Amino acid sequence: MFFDNFKMLCNEKNTTPTTVIKQLGYSTSKITAWKNGSSPNIDIASKIADYFGVSLDYLAGRTDKKFPPK
Repeated sequence: MFFDNFKMLCNEKNTTPTTVIKQLGYSTSKITAWKNGSSPNIDIASKIADYFGVSLDYLAGRTDKKFPPK
């Protein structure tokens, strides 16, 4: 679920998971693990959520609401 949401967010921003991960300063090898069903640690997930301006719950597939409540 995480990778599907991550990839969808990338597509919406006309970028790729590889580009985003490089911009955040992480190894692109993590992407393969995520494709295979693994989830990122909380630090990486938080940075990805911040990058896209979405909630961690949305990124993890726990809610359909993209944006955190105000």
